Amino acid sequence: MSFQFYKYRKIIILLILSFIFLTIFPLSALAKKNKKKKDIPLTMPSGWNDKFLSKMETGESLKNIIAVLDFEDNDKLAGKVELKLADMLITSLVKTNKFNVIERNKLGKVLEEHKLQAVGLTDPASNAIELGKLVGAENVIFGTVSSATQQKIDKFSYDLIRIEVSIDVRAVNTTTGEIIFSESATGVSDNKIVTTADGEIVSGVIDYNAAYSEASRQAVDKTAEKIATLFPLLGYVINIKDEEIYTDIGSDRGVKIGDTFIIFRKGEEIVHPVTGKLMGCEKEVIGLLEITISEQELSIGKILKTKETKDDDDVIVIKPGDLLISVEVEQDK
Repeated sequence: MSFQFYKYRKIIILLILSFIFLTIFPLSALAKKNKKKKDIPLTMPSGWNDKFLSKMETGESLKNIIAVLDFEDNDKLAGKVELKLADMLITSLVKTNKFNVIERNKLGKVLEEHKLQAVGLTDPASNAIELGKLVGAENVIFGTVSSATQQKIDKFSYDLIRIEVSIDVRAVNTTTGEIIFSESATGVSDNKIVTTADGEIVSGVIDYNAAYSEASRQAVDKTAEKIATLFPLLGYVINIKDEEIYTDIGSDRGVKIGDTFIIFRKGEEIVHPVTGKLMGCEKEVIGLLEITISEQELSIGKILKTKETKDDDDVIVIKPGDLLISVEVEQDK
């Protein structure tokens, strides 16, 4: 018996250590992630505009209406791959479920009729405002293919063919003419080529069309994700049951398990004392919610934390009709 144990003790010890690692590591990673979420301040996001509340109350669509222009310098991809980055960006933005995109045919007709450019904008502010009025877009997005390169890297036992596509993208608000987004992104496609001493390819024939498409898609997807973060999701608490919070925001609007939301309550309107202009309204932030279940038209979440009160007995109770706004968790660099 002791001989058998001695014979297999290394295997037993390795199994035990593996079990401990696989059990503890995910839990520690989850605890770290949840701690970061709990550090989110219970405040309204910077740049919040109360006009979204008006949209919600009148039943208007909360999806932002955008127009995407053709990319400048798309010819840098000519002869490498036949694709339009504007179409790729539209697809990526639509997948986020946060946008209504002006149809390309409608956009093209308007541009032609009013002799506006189909690519870029020579004067982003004024032209975006004009285009927004013509097609009903709240934001206009345009970009440039800054580079499309191919590099051969010697890895001793094989050659690495690296293809990179870089883009610059900007978004202009059609009401103010302000550039609300300006980012660069690069997509990379790595392909291994193994050759003999005579240069004969043994394995790794490259489909360059597919490689440039992959690199372009990566760059576009990165950009679309960043643009989507500018437009938070909004909704209502619709039910509370057994400490679970039901919301009217589902996967059809882009909600995913793990998403976080600030819960808040609308207060009295704020009117400018001199001009009489309605400036917005008071907002009472209540707590922080994490989504645990996402269905088509609703989602369910759990409370991560609630606002502290001066009086411990004065507990803030979350109610149906309270409002939700999504907040982003900062990623580790």
